[in-house]
Amino acid sequence: MEEKIEKKSNYFRNTFLFIIFSIISLLLMDKFYLQSVDMKLLKQQKREHLLNLSKDEPIQIGVVWPFFLEEGNNYFKEGILFALKELNKKKLLGREVEAIFRDDQWEKEEAKKIANEFANDKEIVAVIAHDDVNLAISSSITYEHSGTVMISPAVSSPNFIKKNFDYIFRNTPSDRVIGNKLAIMAKDLNFRKIIILNSRDTYSEELTEVFTEKVLENNLEIIYSEKFKEGEKEFLKILNDLSPLNNYAIDYDAIFVAGDEVDVPKLISNARENGIYAPFLTGDLLDSPALLEIGDAANDTIVATIYNAEMISDKMQDFQCEFKKEYKVAPDTWAVQGYDAMMLLAEAIKNGDSLDPMIIKSQLKYMNNFNSVMGTYSLNPNGDTVNKDVYFKVVKNNKFKYLNF
Repeated sequence: MEEKIEKKSNYFRNTFLFIIFSIISLLLMDKFYLQSVDMKLLKQQKREHLLNLSKDEPIQIGVVWPFFLEEGNNYFKEGILFALKELNKKKLLGREVEAIFRDDQWEKEEAKKIANEFANDKEIVAVIAHDDVNLAISSSITYEHSGTVMISPAVSSPNFIKKNFDYIFRNTPSDRVIGNKLAIMAKDLNFRKIIILNSRDTYSEELTEVFTEKVLENNLEIIYSEKFKEGEKEFLKILNDLSPLNNYAIDYDAIFVAGDEVDVPKLISNARENGIYAPFLTGDLLDSPALLEIGDAANDTIVATIYNAEMISDKMQDFQCEFKKEYKVAPDTWAVQGYDAMMLLAEAIKNGDSLDPMIIKSQLKYMNNFNSVMGTYSLNPNGDTVNKDVYFKVVKNNKFKYLNF
């Protein structure tokens, strides 16, 4: 019997070691391929081409986003186009700026294919890309080793920005900032007893980890914690454990939940049907019309956001007014982020007075007090945002209402 147990143990150990070895081998193959002579040569050729671009040729910026989403889901593309219209009134280094749009379809292989296309295209000066952490991280390796500047307007994962990368940036706060702010907000609202729920995807795990750390630092109490699978339909265990209809003993003030625009609204809706009426707290991914689609069930849900439409500033008011004239809709978070990413990139090109990717990335690394429509913020040498504000909204009567802190 002991011999069988030992053989079984050895089998699982060897299988585990084989899987780990295979993953490491694939990563090393990818790394050495990207750092090969061909990739280095491509990097140099791109620089030389851009430095010798004739004066009448435009500045081409690659833009990658899930454009297959229904119109009205977000206005990211309109934000990019609005920035181009503004830049092309004055010209950037005396040139027109053009966007080359590609749809990543929320597919990793498609994102990699586009990354290879843009990395090999000597006309592409830089790339604004992705709202999905897994797509962004895998693509960033290609952009980094080909010397192509990449800015993500949406990916907040701490793991997206790597200390040893030079060409990768974002114009959105890290989940470390957002998670901390959510925990502080919970304390300010006197939510002393917290439920923590999260999906098993990368974004949700990372945001939850940060939030949990800060909750404990602030001496708040975690009453219950549970994970759910992406695409889960019923959430039976969670609802059974938390519903006062089934569990009279459980006592809590608020429920933190991290997940995507499909799972979180479904969970909240099911919770309300099961007599759970505590406020929900969630990250900026739910700064989305998808939350409002569940109607009254969304009431009292608090979401983090990086866009404050009620900000009182001449620059913001002008932006909102002109955008609405152009597109007949008010700008949303992603319109602002698309516009901001393009203007941030343009500022780096203008300050460096060059299309050389090495100069552009150096300008971004030390960008100080960039004057965006959402106020000033900076970038650090790692490529992360510094001092970019996080705001909060609560759902009331099927509308988002800003909270003041």
